[in-house]
Order: sequence, then C-alpha cells, then structure tokens
Amino acid sequence: MRERLALVGGAPFVAVVKGPIASGHLAASWTMGLLWLLARRARLSVRSLGTLDAVSIVVACGFLSIMTMNDEGQILQVLLALTVTVMIRAILVPSRPRRTMALSALAFLPTVVVCIARHSPTALLPGFTAACQKQYMTLNTVLWSILGTTLATIISRVTYGLRQQVAEADELGQYVLEEKIGGGGMRGLACASPPADPAGGDQAHPTAGVRRSQAAPQALPGRSPSYRGAQVPSSSWR
Repeated sequence: MRERLALVGGAPFVAVVKGPIASGHLAASWTMGLLWLLARRARLSVRSLGTLDAVSIVVACGFLSIMTMNDEGQILQVLLALTVTVMIRAILVPSRPRRTMALSALAFLPTVVVCIARHSPTALLPGFTAACQKQYMTLNTVLWSILGTTLATIISRVTYGLRQQVAEADELGQYVLEEKIGGGGMRGLACASPPADPAGGDQAHPTAGVRRSQAAPQALPGRSPSYRGAQVPSSSWR
C-alpha cells in the first residue's frame, strides 16, 4: 500500500504530506476554501463578514509561515505567496486602506517571527559572520513584508475609492438610481427608489403623481431619474 502511495519521483506520499511545507500549504488552502463556502452559502451580517475576513486571512497566512519552520530557503517563497494573497484580498474584498494595512501586517507577522526565532543562517553570505547573516535575512524578510503590506494598502485605497465613487454616482439627492429603463432624444427614464425608512418601510415619495411640467432635481450626466415609473425631464441629459 505504501509503495502505491508515492509521488512522481519516488517520494512517499504520506511523508511529503506530513512535512511542514505541504502541511502548511494544504492548511492555508483549506482555510480559504472554508472561507469561500461560508461566504457563499451562509447569510451573514456585515460585521460577521468582516470578522470572517480578518480571521481567515490571518489564520491562512499563519499556516503558510509553517512552511518556513525547518527550511530557511522557503522564506522567500512564502513571502511571495503572502504578497499575492494580501493583494488578491485587497482587490476582491471592499475594505478601507487602514483595515487592509492592519490585516496585511498581521498576515506577514508570523513569517517574520519564525524567521527571527528559528533560523540562524551560516551559508547565506559566505565570508560574513553568522550574526551578520542573521541580520541580513531578518532585514530582508521585514522589508519584503513592508513592501507587500504597502502594495495591498495602495490597491485597497484605489479600489475602495472607485467603489465609493460608483456608489455616489448612483445617488440623486436622497434617492438611489437603480437602472435606466428607456429614453430617447433629450429625455430618459430610470428607476429610482427612496431610502429605506428606519421603521422598516419605504418612505413615501414626495413627488408621487407629479406632472411632467413641474420642476425636478437636476440629474447626473448621462442619467435621467424617474420616481416610481414617472418620467422626469432632465436638463443635463446627454
């Protein structure tokens, strides 16, 4: 049975999986898979999603740091994996830059700790003392961690700002433009909904039943609002 469970190259499957490199990688992958399942199937509040986001990114990157426990040569590979992970999160998850910076720093922290606590290289820089090589490896790890955190923060700032601009572009005063449903010439027809009433119901629209000749709020460029299906002329329609 053991002879059959062998990887390409003759390495025993069980021995490879039990090693820190494979186990850390698999544990991190399973953590992200669990995150995907929970976020996809469960109906969670915004606060719960935020907690799930923070816990999963820190735990998954902590598992990746296990790959460096016994092999200092894995540090650079893990730093690359961590950088890709935090950058993908910054692209996909709407998050304020400060939150992204904090979570990214926590994601890199376990690897930095393992590097300082576990490894004392002697062949990294031939001719230099062990203390100098230790400082070099630690500084290199810290600088790469800062770079990854900075890149993720910049990406989050750009994407979060774009999302905010898109959200503001869909608002007209106190109403939210949902979709354009028609138009022609200098007029357009769009669906707009009032903000939700704190008591749970929709607010009554003050212009319900208004005639088309009455004045209407100025629309955003390229849009013309309609309230509950009533067309409203727009002087700025383009």
